[in-house]
Amino acid sequence: MPLSNKVISGRYQLTKLIGSGGMADVYVAHDSVLGRKVAIKVLNEELAANKKFSQRFKQEAKSASSMDHPNIVQVLDAGETTETDENGVKHTYAFLVMEYVDGLELSKLVARGPLKVPEAIRVTKELLSAVEFAHNKGIVHRDIKPDNIMLTRAGKVKVLDFGIARAVAETFDDIATTTSILGTAAYFSPEQAQGQKVDIRTDIYAIGIVLFEMLTGKIPFTGDTAVAVAHQHIHAHPPAPSSINPKVSLALDQVVFTALAKDKADRFQTTAEFGRELRLTEAAKATAPKAVKAQPVVENDVDSLLGSPISEPAAEKSDSISELPDDFLFLFGDDPQTAPTLIQPEQFRPERKRVITAVAVIALVFGAIAGVGLWVATLEPTNIFPSSTVTVPTLKNVAEKDAIKELQDLDLITSIVVENSALVKKGKVIRTEPEKGAVIDPGTPITVYVSAGKTMVEVPQVADMTVADAKVQLEAVGLVLGTTTESHSPSYAAGLVISTTPTLGTKLIQGSKVNVLVSDGKIEIPDLKGKTVTDANNLLSTLSITPTVQADTTCAKAEQPTVRSQSPAPGVVSQGTPVTITYCAG
Repeated sequence: MPLSNKVISGRYQLTKLIGSGGMADVYVAHDSVLGRKVAIKVLNEELAANKKFSQRFKQEAKSASSMDHPNIVQVLDAGETTETDENGVKHTYAFLVMEYVDGLELSKLVARGPLKVPEAIRVTKELLSAVEFAHNKGIVHRDIKPDNIMLTRAGKVKVLDFGIARAVAETFDDIATTTSILGTAAYFSPEQAQGQKVDIRTDIYAIGIVLFEMLTGKIPFTGDTAVAVAHQHIHAHPPAPSSINPKVSLALDQVVFTALAKDKADRFQTTAEFGRELRLTEAAKATAPKAVKAQPVVENDVDSLLGSPISEPAAEKSDSISELPDDFLFLFGDDPQTAPTLIQPEQFRPERKRVITAVAVIALVFGAIAGVGLWVATLEPTNIFPSSTVTVPTLKNVAEKDAIKELQDLDLITSIVVENSALVKKGKVIRTEPEKGAVIDPGTPITVYVSAGKTMVEVPQVADMTVADAKVQLEAVGLVLGTTTESHSPSYAAGLVISTTPTLGTKLIQGSKVNVLVSDGKIEIPDLKGKTVTDANNLLSTLSITPTVQADTTCAKAEQPTVRSQSPAPGVVSQGTPVTITYCAG
């Protein structure tokens, strides 16, 4: 039953249907209480009857409503409405009110083709920031994909649907049903495809798929069915992004491959680690973003501030993916400028009417992932959630045994992960996931990270690399380039690393310096006079030189051929300099 032009919960005027999926419809609406434009997801009646889904969704919605991060679409309100159709039949719908994001889904942008490499990296870093914030609150997204990622006109990333995939996954057991609700298996991790337990590394895998797609304009695995795609996630290896887009570096290929490792233990273990590797790949080629000052806000002119959402007129004007608004051309090769960075003016203050929030528009695709059970009438965000919760205590620097007891006393399920730390003593707690202060239900699993002491890393192989490449390789394992000393070398070209101090394989504390010995491209020729020709040849061979040997018939032949003269004379010469030696043969 269409709900356009209906007023729900006594305050939200639904104005236009902008998205429709198997589980929900998404409308543009006007909030008459706060005078702002919002997006409302109205969930269908079929899933509302599933009590198991209803309970899980309420818990996940509670977590989502508490997330306040610039790269996460905010949940503003929730409720229930009953409408009567033309036949007099009453229909009850649950709904979510979201901030309205003025932008486009990433799926529409990558459909046009690969993004510029620096933009793909920037978008990924903002995506990682949003997901890291959620991970620190104990929330794994489980359904990261371009449909759930929006970019505003200013290029800012906004991530949607935190927690909804978890509610779906814990309600429905099979891939076919889950993907019919969530929409695609293209971004499923191997563990999701196999029905195994998921964790933060599941999101890291999905972000790796999104990065691959931004770099290439393609997804790495396709198939006729969800099961066929899932099989490839488990068994197939993705192509190198650089094989599709030659502008992608080999270092960035490796970042993608690590994110897409089949075994969770081989992936980046945190979003911070993922982001650190991305920064290393762009260090040499980073382009500073162009700063664009935001336009001043006129408080009473809300309509002019809001403008019109991109998703509405774009659909009416053309269905062609190539006809994107000019605002988004900076993402591709059409515009040499990088994404603008908004500098907020001083007059944006929290005590004002918060008209800034009204600028936002939720993604069309938010209607593709929806569903919730029966809601209590006129539901408010503060009363839809269960009250039997616990707060994760502060445990940093607490002994492992004491921390475990404290958490078990709160009826939380604990697991231990041991990792190195330069700041926390061995045997003490580094952090927890969910983090301190997170409000969670009793029985929730919580991971306690315990220090194994300072991180020890091995000196990597950097011989035969340039100093710049050696520096990147050292930093990749957490070491620092120390002094650079030049030396003669017969086998390493000028500018290439000969060896390190400490040597290859030596274990050092993370952050230690490694000195490098670099070839100056020269060798030193020894004095060969009086040596037998055989000995002279052997000496020169250690310098990678095969001399020209000439007989001198003007002097008496010795019992063993002996060097009478050499050219060039003893001393330092460039690599590859020809050497001639003569011996008496008269």
